[in-house]
Formats: sequence, structure tokens, C-alpha cells
Amino acid sequence: MYIVASPFKTATTTVGHALVDLGAGKRCMGYDAAVMSSAKPIIRRLNTLVTPDQNFTHFKRQHGAAVRRAMLPLLPKLAHFDIFADAPLGHTHFHPFVRKIVAPKARFIWVNRDTKEWLRSARRWETAHPDVYRNHTVWADDAKSRRRVLRQKWRANWAEFTQLRDAFPDDCLVIDMADLNNYAALASFTGRRVIPGPMPRHNVG
Repeated sequence: MYIVASPFKTATTTVGHALVDLGAGKRCMGYDAAVMSSAKPIIRRLNTLVTPDQNFTHFKRQHGAAVRRAMLPLLPKLAHFDIFADAPLGHTHFHPFVRKIVAPKARFIWVNRDTKEWLRSARRWETAHPDVYRNHTVWADDAKSRRRVLRQKWRANWAEFTQLRDAFPDDCLVIDMADLNNYAALASFTGRRVIPGPMPRHNVG
């Protein structure tokens, strides 16, 4: 199983499709509003169990059974997929420790993107989808505040990802957007043969 675990607007859909192209998985789960809605209370409950100074072994010993029980209602909806590039299991909604407990063999990919480019893309995306991002008007009312909130979330999500990478370095890949010009980095990580030529882009705003 592969989980693209970086924030939205970091080419996660492109990575998900590329993993299918490479044969690393068969089915990629994109955004599912109904599943995300049912997952929100589970996300809130489980994420509060993880503390910043906690290592994975300690977290699993303390909370592993509770995590598995809480995730049971979601598993039938996720079972048809082996790649997750969007909410709820992809992106940054669940802490990586939670995902590693319910999917011990999962491997994680984080895509870094230039901060200014990412913020511009996030603004375009949120204002273009007011049905999903109900607070999209903040971009017109106080764009500086929204940028600050997004940067803070990025730093917090990155800190969570590095907690997982410290515990499972072989299961975590960090790449830049420039690495998605071709399949080389993903092929190396998944042990698949490189597909020649450029990597197709998906879900581009």
C-alpha cells in the first residue's frame, strides 16, 4: 500500500496515478466526500492521542488496539484501494502513526513544493471550490491570515511525517515537485522499472 501523505496541492493525484502506471498498485483512491464526512470524528479522536514527543513504538503500545477499533467502520470503504492520494487516508488528515497501525506495510510519500507556489495554488483551488472550502472568502477578507494558517499547518504536518520517517526510514520517501518530471524517483522507491518519458500530470488547477 502507498499513501501520498503531503498536503493538498502537492501533485498527490499525479503521484497516485504514476504509482498505478508503474504497477506499484492497482487502484488509487481519490477524494470521496461521503467517506471523508464519516471519517472526520474518527480523525479528531485519534489524532489527539499522538503527542509531539512520542515515538511510534510507544504510541502503538499505548493506543494500537484503540486505533484499530476506531478505524473498523472505515476499512470496508478503503479496502478496494491500495494507493491513497487524497482524503481521508491520503494527504495529512490522519496522523501518520495512526495510518501505520492500520496498514503496517504502508509506504509513505511526501512531495515538497515551493512555499509561494503552493500558497498560490491553494488559493486558486479553495476559491474555485466554495462548496468544499466554506471559508474560501477569507482569501478576499484577510489573505495574509489564511497564508499564515496554511504555513503553520504545513510545518505541523511535516513534523508529524518526520516522526514516522524517524521510525521507518525505508518506508518514507521525500521528493520535490521537480522529481515528478519523470518516473525515476518513484520507480526507485517502489522497485519498479522506469517508464521512459515525462510523467503525465493530473488534477491540475
